Amino acid sequence: MIYIVNYIIFACIFLMPSVTLSSQKNDEEQLQSWLKQISSFEAKFTQSTYDQHQGLISKGSGSLQYKRPNLVRWITDYPVEQHIIINGQKIWIYDPDLEQVLVDNYSSASLSTSPLFMLMDTGGDLITLYSIQRSLDEDKKTNFKLTAKTQSESIREIDISFLAGSLKSLSIHTYDQVSNFFFINQSVNSMMDTSNFSFKIPPDTDVIDRSISREREEAGW
Repeated sequence: MIYIVNYIIFACIFLMPSVTLSSQKNDEEQLQSWLKQISSFEAKFTQSTYDQHQGLISKGSGSLQYKRPNLVRWITDYPVEQHIIINGQKIWIYDPDLEQVLVDNYSSASLSTSPLFMLMDTGGDLITLYSIQRSLDEDKKTNFKLTAKTQSESIREIDISFLAGSLKSLSIHTYDQVSNFFFINQSVNSMMDTSNFSFKIPPDTDVIDRSISREREEAGW
């Protein structure tokens, strides 16, 4: 499901890449401390996804922008162009090749159970659901390994690596796939135009608007 994979990516890349590790804090506190200091983040990325037998499923690349608390622009440009835009009220998923856009409501209530928003929340859920271990490897990368405490979590493991204070890579492990992401041209807490997080539907595009039906359901129609 595209929501699960992409949402967890959004969450993990929001980690602060310019904070020095403190030996006085444990691993959970350090990760939460970095999360709290992010107001915006943007980068280019490449992606490789493998099955449980390490067979390559897909490769891709693109760019992303994030602005706290809930503005996201995630653009995949290879192998297929796709836009995912979140402005805090609506979500647009646009496929130019299909000339189709899916519109849905942004609902913090429903999204709060996804790993992305669990990680964005710097409260107790992170520590409650995941065990967190920090290490320094021979290449001087700082690594965080998040391991689910129960088998009910859709994301079993998350590996995050930093080098010289900059986010370098992210790996997401589900029950049957591993997705690896590598980041370049990172920018943290820079000024962002909020208009980047609104989507103007192009002419002659088919619109699947789920937001209207959901609003009617919530209103009891």
